[in-house]
Amino acid sequence: MTWILATSVLVVGTVALRYWRGGRGRTENACVILFVALLLGAGLAHAWTGPENPARNLATLEGVRANQLHAKEFFLPVSADLSTQGNFQPGTGLWLILLLLSVGFVRPGALASKLFFIAACLPFFAIVRVPWISDFLVGYAPDGLVLIVSFTLPIRITPIMSALLAMSGVVWWASAVKTSATRRGLQAVLALCLGWGLWQAFPFVQKGWAITDNRTRSVDHFRPENAVLDRFAYDLLPQSAYFSHGRTDPWIQARVLNQGQRVKIGPDETARHLEEHGARRVRLTARVDERSPLWVHVTPDLVIAPGERLLLRFEFDPKINYSGWLIWTAAHGYREYHLPDSGGELGFGVNEGNSHVVSIGNSTDQIMNYHLTMPRGSGNTLRGDGDVFADVVSSRYDPSRAPLRVDSLIPYRVTAEVSEPGWIETSRVWLPGYRAVLDGREARVTTSRQGLAMVAVTPGRHELELRYVGTGKLWAALTVSVLTWLGWLVWVVRRVWAGAPAG
Repeated sequence: MTWILATSVLVVGTVALRYWRGGRGRTENACVILFVALLLGAGLAHAWTGPENPARNLATLEGVRANQLHAKEFFLPVSADLSTQGNFQPGTGLWLILLLLSVGFVRPGALASKLFFIAACLPFFAIVRVPWISDFLVGYAPDGLVLIVSFTLPIRITPIMSALLAMSGVVWWASAVKTSATRRGLQAVLALCLGWGLWQAFPFVQKGWAITDNRTRSVDHFRPENAVLDRFAYDLLPQSAYFSHGRTDPWIQARVLNQGQRVKIGPDETARHLEEHGARRVRLTARVDERSPLWVHVTPDLVIAPGERLLLRFEFDPKINYSGWLIWTAAHGYREYHLPDSGGELGFGVNEGNSHVVSIGNSTDQIMNYHLTMPRGSGNTLRGDGDVFADVVSSRYDPSRAPLRVDSLIPYRVTAEVSEPGWIETSRVWLPGYRAVLDGREARVTTSRQGLAMVAVTPGRHELELRYVGTGKLWAALTVSVLTWLGWLVWVVRRVWAGAPAG
């Protein structure tokens, strides 16, 4: 209560001071007062709750502390060869943010700059920790905010936020000055900032051009094994919890369930079955990157021969917190998985309920060496001193040996060996209008707990075909729509014909 009263007195005093100095009626004055009140309130609230309050969100606080490990990189230029783990561009932009705070907030005008800075203050306080203020604004934020303030955010938005805030400051200077000489000086500053931004952006443009400057290179980098199916791929439709961020291969996404809808055959079971016909075990270890202590390199590389399709089953250590992004890079391959759950509660991940299998292929005529790196997220307990990351069991995917396989996507065809009564669950999101043919006979399509189309089966070998044929209401709506368009077209033609010259 004491801190709340103290904050109220400070806010009221600030408002009274602004009125006494003739600040009545200026909108930007209210912005300054609210912003200062926010900072004072956050700092005093942190003092009131105490630094060890059990209600703190430790995950978000650890994310901010992780960002501090790379604070100096926020002010360094981009490396010419893009070799560093994180390129933060440009340092100039962040310095101009501080200049906005010290100049724009004590001068009249610049309402747009003030509003823009206030809107960006939360991510800024999450990237560059300000004692007490950052501790409260981030420490008592919702759980989902940890994904926003994590290390991956500065990599992606710092350049944009820096450039926009810097530009808002330059625009304010240009509108605030009155003399032509000062305006010319500010135009020169703007030109220098533009040149700096272009120079920093050139390595990215150069790398992109090197990848896509001809058809051969484009094909090499946009290969089928790099395709991504996001768990939010379908709008307004239920989505299976095992669809993950990163590569999702439809040829292992069908599943066999028992009558209670417990998994009997899925990617993990298929991998273990194929391992009986030959497998290779590799132990992966983690070591910290000397230049970027938040990143770890996972060795050895995973090798995929030309034309090979493998199932990689990860055996994670349950005592380790793997929070972070597991990034795979090769000459012509890229994918990433957010651990521990890869975006879906049943998708590839670390937890007991997650799938531990990654399917990976190589459609090139060259050996693919996938190098694994990880920017460690909040709570990650990997030491990075050569400790064990995980054991990987690699087996060759052979459709003829698989107990469940997808033979075709359009139409959707599945072949399965079923040991007990249950269900064949497809990877198609269930909608009214699906028609299934099981072993040559029409079968009823129903929805699984994951919201996917499935068909009941008995023990034995089965072939399932699934087609979308629509419903009576859908076809009726289509008929009405077509007739409406035809009627409108006839009306337009008659109007044009009636208005045409006789000759």
